Amino acid sequence: MIVDDRIIIKFKELIVSQKFYEAHELLEVYWFANRHDKSCEVRVIKGFINAAVSFELFQRGKVSQSDKVWQNYLRLVVLEDLIYHPNIDELKGVKTFLDDYNVELKNPL
Repeated sequence: MIVDDRIIIKFKELIVSQKFYEAHELLEVYWFANRHDKSCEVRVIKGFINAAVSFELFQRGKVSQSDKVWQNYLRLVVLEDLIYHPNIDELKGVKTFLDDYNVELKNPL
């Protein structure tokens, strides 16, 4: 995987801490180095970055922009394309985490 497990853990910690811009920047380094690679894994990492951007926009009160970027996340993170990826369970876990966090952030009780 182009992103180390420790980086994924740090990404999730930054999301929980609502440090969305920092979470975006953390993964951007890995995505940018591989941006010309059209693999599913690179696309999924870009999707995770979009999720962080969506959360940042929402936090800034830019709801419609946040929703638009979230749709990009959904389009990019198609895990069925990675069914044989050695880290599919970890990637599914991140997707579930981000999907759940999106609901929690945008629809508080």
